Amino acid sequence: MLGLRAWDEAPHSAPVEWWYFSGHPSGKDAQGRVHAYGYEYVIFQFLGLAAKPVYLADLSVTDLAAKTLHFAGEEDSYPVPKAAGRLALHAGSWPASLGSSYYYSWTSLATAGPIVDHGVTLNVSGTSWMDHQWGPMALRGGGGWDWFSMQLSNGQQYMLSFIRNAQGQIVSTGGTRVADGGKDIAYLTSASIGEQATGSWTSPATGIKYGSGWQVAVPGGQLTVTPDLRDQEVDLLKTPDSVYWEGDVTIKGKIGGVTVSGDGYTELNPPGA
Repeated sequence: MLGLRAWDEAPHSAPVEWWYFSGHPSGKDAQGRVHAYGYEYVIFQFLGLAAKPVYLADLSVTDLAAKTLHFAGEEDSYPVPKAAGRLALHAGSWPASLGSSYYYSWTSLATAGPIVDHGVTLNVSGTSWMDHQWGPMALRGGGGWDWFSMQLSNGQQYMLSFIRNAQGQIVSTGGTRVADGGKDIAYLTSASIGEQATGSWTSPATGIKYGSGWQVAVPGGQLTVTPDLRDQEVDLLKTPDSVYWEGDVTIKGKIGGVTVSGDGYTELNPPGA
């Protein structure tokens, strides 16, 4: 389990709520070799589906050296814990616990902990991103989305979201830019951002066709987003409405005429998936 230095996000009485983390830890083994990973962990809370709240969690780890993806999921149901002001949930044997806070996102969390890689324990560290959302959200119904988190070498960080209808057309767009260590936050309109897939990848497991590689427009610049591994599809429940692509990506481009690079995560929830 990775330890994340952050404030907590306590559960709310919303029909749907989730806590999402993604990051890029790395570390050295006993021989001094560097091992780098991408990971995402999310825990969902659903109210009203059963007599007790339902919790679903999934974890995926991309091994950038071995070019492999590993993922698993857990499901649980229990009353919302009486832990006022803080997050203290679990799905099966997987805990999610932090301190107390109000609603916001953290775009640059210091992250450290052990990863067991083929039986060898490595102490890794890096930076993570956390999103927390809640409300009466419809997660099913034919639409989907493309979502990008970007942590760049110029200190800027971007969140971009492109919502699609059942026909795959983008119907809603938005995002944020964080700079100057979080002191400068700008909300980005649909006129100032855009995305275009430069290629595609079809899953041999599900037959779903995903975009694979993107040109992304941000205010004053263009960025190329490249998957670090083409197959980063997560299919936990083996049902059509539980499949998505969640991938570690590398970013290069220019903003304001200055060359930038960085890391990120891309989430693709295709229409109909």
